[in-house]
Amino acid sequence: MNFPKISVYITNKNYSKYLEKSVNSVINQSYKNWELFIIDDNSSDNSREIIVKLKNKFSFINIIFKKKDTGLQKIANSILKKCNGKYIIRLDADDWLHENALLLLLNKIEYNNKTALVYGNYFYVNTFGKIIGYEDNYKINDKMIHKYNPAHGACSLIRVSYFKKVGGYSTNLKAQDGWDIWYKFLNKYNIENIQDRIFYYRQHKKSLSKNYNKILTERLKVLDRKSNKTFKESYSIAIVPIKLNYSNIKNLPFYEINGSNLIDLTIDYLLQSKLIKKVLITTSSMKVIKYIEKKKNKFNFKRKNYIEIYKRPKNFSKSMKQINKFTIHAIDSFYKKYKFIPNNISILSLHTVRKNIKYLEQAIQNKKINKFNSIISVDNETDPLFNYTSKGLKLLNKGKFDEIIPVKNKIYKYNGAFIVTDYNSILNNTIFNKNLGYIESPDEENIKIMDLLSNK
Repeated sequence: MNFPKISVYITNKNYSKYLEKSVNSVINQSYKNWELFIIDDNSSDNSREIIVKLKNKFSFINIIFKKKDTGLQKIANSILKKCNGKYIIRLDADDWLHENALLLLLNKIEYNNKTALVYGNYFYVNTFGKIIGYEDNYKINDKMIHKYNPAHGACSLIRVSYFKKVGGYSTNLKAQDGWDIWYKFLNKYNIENIQDRIFYYRQHKKSLSKNYNKILTERLKVLDRKSNKTFKESYSIAIVPIKLNYSNIKNLPFYEINGSNLIDLTIDYLLQSKLIKKVLITTSSMKVIKYIEKKKNKFNFKRKNYIEIYKRPKNFSKSMKQINKFTIHAIDSFYKKYKFIPNNISILSLHTVRKNIKYLEQAIQNKKINKFNSIISVDNETDPLFNYTSKGLKLLNKGKFDEIIPVKNKIYKYNGAFIVTDYNSILNNTIFNKNLGYIESPDEENIKIMDLLSNK
């Protein structure tokens, strides 16, 4: 094997107390042909003092001090221009590498010249550096794995020549560099992983991974760019089945939360989406139809001809379990009027009030880019779950009794927020059966009306 140079760059923003450990983990690598850059992004702590001290100790380190906040993407692109390595890898100042990390990643990427990126598994550690969990990704052995969880942005080894060909990182993003480069490489070059745990990922209050809204915003930018660049525009609709009365609850659609009823809350939510072209209301209730007709001008003022109302046969309303009948009837009615079937069909129940439209938009774009038949909204089950066996109960998931739940160990439940699917999946009753994707939309982002009413 050749011994190509690897360019390692450590980005730092007020992580002075972790910096030496991070740098030493590079110095102590078993693979020795590397260069190291430390970039301080205008820290306000004593990071400069620590970095100068490290430079005095290890003269070969390249140090850069930014006088203004620059951001991860711009820093990475500047190092991409300066580096001398065949490969490049980012290490965050609060994390550190396993001593064989570079060697293991290099062995994998050198095996195939078409491979642009290699990533590994990792340990979770707390603020004190104690291991509290791990993340073991599924081995990439087919294209399906690529559809789910892009690699972590840090500690992925990237081929410099391919990195430059795709233009480096997108500087309009404020986070999610892992998603950015993943979707730039996807379908152009190979992406590989190894099953070794190669770095230690620190969890603390400053971690970006805790800032879910920022993550959603930046991921959506990545997906929008990929979708607009690669795919023809698709036509997305939302279907909202509405039933007026239940055995124990009357006039459910008119139940109010903070002064707005469930119909208004659902339509106002969908109006936030730039992807949903029309909303189809399917109901057998004349009360519901008259209410929406009365308010239609208000909704359509925000978006012309946005609301379509389809009165369904009364026998459909005996049970909301007949979801396929409702949706097929609505789509067939839509087809009679417009002479085409929409590509993406989002199904939303009034029984869940959703807070953040970005989850739904991510699902729509993800379905298109990764060619899922359906995507459902799920939440991670945090209560311990068991399976009954001949030997008694068998633990499936410790849930909240684990500090960290690895992706492989997570058990998801459909949380009722939305289903994004297509006509064939509805027609053949295969929404949950084949080529199914998911968006994790936590319970705190959704208000479940039936739970709310049952607690009253």
